[in-house]
Amino acid sequence: MRKKLEAACRGLVYISETDRSISPVLEAAGGETTLTEFVSRNLPVGSGSIKEKPSSLFFDRLTVDRDWHSADDKKMVRRFRRLESLLMDNLAEVTMFRAGRVQIEIFVLGRDDERNIAGVRTSAVET
Repeated sequence: MRKKLEAACRGLVYISETDRSISPVLEAAGGETTLTEFVSRNLPVGSGSIKEKPSSLFFDRLTVDRDWHSADDKKMVRRFRRLESLLMDNLAEVTMFRAGRVQIEIFVLGRDDERNIAGVRTSAVET
């Protein structure tokens, strides 16, 4: 899973008021750490409360073709679709976590067959 996740994230960018890279997340947690605890432990100090949301809310706007998309935009949409499929096909409990008000930290995480934590991380600016 590590190599597939790293390949899926390579060069992938989350578009908001600032464009930020998508990074793979992998931790051998063995099911002992909850996903929320993992996110809390990996947030910058002062990020605020963590909100859980369906992972589809992360991918919905990223996986839809638009009439105005360029060839590069369409390629990015296909890559986000592959990333979503990779996570949904290989992980259970896939959930999006958001923390922050203007500077938002975003995680989309789940658990593999061995209960390890895997997924992606990015950040966004929303004013």
